[in-house]
Amino acid sequence: MLVLTVLLQIFPAASNITHYSTPGCVLWKNNYTNTFQGGDFILGAVLQLSDFNLIYYPPKIGHLAGCLCIRTSFQYYHHLLVFKFAIEEINRSSWILPNVTLGYQIFDSCAAPPKALSGALDIISGTDYKIPNYACLKNMKLIGVLGDLSSTSSYPIAQLAGLFRFPQVSYGATDPVYNDRIQFPSFYRTVPNELSEMDGIVQILKHFGWKWVGLIVSDSDSGEQALHRIRKGIESYGGCVAFSVFLSDTSLLSYFLFLLKVKRIVNKINQKDVDVIVLFLTPMHLKAFIRLFSSRQITRRIWLSSSFFPTVAPHIHGYSRTTLNGTLSLSAQGGEIPGFDTFLYRMTPINYPNDDTVTEIWETLHGCSFTGSLKTNTSVPVQKCSGNESLDDEALSRFGNFDFGVGYQVYTAVYALAHSLHNLFSARAPAHPQAPAGSLKHRFKPWQLNAFIHNVTYKTPSGDIMFFKDNGDPPTHFDIVKWLFLNNGSTVSRKVGSFDESNEENHFYINSSADLWSPYFPE
Repeated sequence: MLVLTVLLQIFPAASNITHYSTPGCVLWKNNYTNTFQGGDFILGAVLQLSDFNLIYYPPKIGHLAGCLCIRTSFQYYHHLLVFKFAIEEINRSSWILPNVTLGYQIFDSCAAPPKALSGALDIISGTDYKIPNYACLKNMKLIGVLGDLSSTSSYPIAQLAGLFRFPQVSYGATDPVYNDRIQFPSFYRTVPNELSEMDGIVQILKHFGWKWVGLIVSDSDSGEQALHRIRKGIESYGGCVAFSVFLSDTSLLSYFLFLLKVKRIVNKINQKDVDVIVLFLTPMHLKAFIRLFSSRQITRRIWLSSSFFPTVAPHIHGYSRTTLNGTLSLSAQGGEIPGFDTFLYRMTPINYPNDDTVTEIWETLHGCSFTGSLKTNTSVPVQKCSGNESLDDEALSRFGNFDFGVGYQVYTAVYALAHSLHNLFSARAPAHPQAPAGSLKHRFKPWQLNAFIHNVTYKTPSGDIMFFKDNGDPPTHFDIVKWLFLNNGSTVSRKVGSFDESNEENHFYINSSADLWSPYFPE
């Protein structure tokens, strides 16, 4: 199946490809988001930068489906900026990979598996040309691939990387299927798998003695598994599931059918005796989630959510903010990224003159254009950017709420690969300690890094010990977060507890002094 998928990617839709007739290591070039920075070693990244995608089918018979990337905000660009910041920080460091420069190549997956696979093929081939089983990076060596955010778009990358034994570190894929080391021998992630998350939700329900529980889950294998596992956990302490609802994905037909069922779903949610309602969804169900909770007929409840909630929180507007105010959610452990704020204020086109991403962000934040006209219509004049505009808090606020949890996972993923490469070099050091990177680079093979990633252990700036288990998972640690949607339009998240499987003495913790139940509920 993978071979067929690869072949389909080698003959893609004309909308995405520019063909070349030049001889040598060139077949064709992609026209979508690609950021490249050279170095001794290259870290590829397939990141979700667009909010969602739209699959369309060309009118001509025989043409493959195309994918339109749609961005309504800059919230996912935070992850790209954290990635760049981590690379720059490592390159400045004298204690990790000294005398070695890391470069990178970044593609936007748009949360679409075909885009993710195409980007991974380009990364493995080198620069932005896809030639399976051939590398065009010349004097640069690829060390691995970072990405993606969703389990769905991470899957084709994991299949391809597994064939070549290229290390892949995901910063958001939670599907337990990736624990299969036969299918995915070189897959790692910096977020726990969702089975641990389901167990964490059961621990919270049990702690507060909630026995009459409603469940809203995704209409997928993951949702079915969540329903079964959480129900079993609730029944283990004498509780029951009051009702269960499946939310459909964002395809046009399933979404239309979902709209017909909204009223019936709302009636289920409004059952009087339900103690709490659990939300176990994915960002892929954002549209259905927003549509459901925009209904003014939903009564105020105690909501307990999986870790998808921090991703969708910036999209919650209008009456939904009232309905979901005070929601408790699990969140993959966050942490500090020292120096990142300074990096943001230094991120100007003057400091990054050849970076198209920085230019695009700058134009959007300031409502101007360096060409003096709209990209979509060059005849329409707009204010011209000077590059000296003020980058203050007001301008940065247009990014929306920064999800430090996901950003932190990107940060730790970059460092996991960098520490592994450093350890490999330390184990195979040349005779002269100051020998250039080239003396080891020409002997380096990406598959060699797997043994070092498997054994890597390092401390993050927040003091967390990071390592990977035998199945490629990190230590299981979730923060328990309360979400407040304030009248001034801002969103506040407060840590009120934690769930840590590795901490035998304090496995589950709730801050009893925290104001858990306001604005609506007394303790």
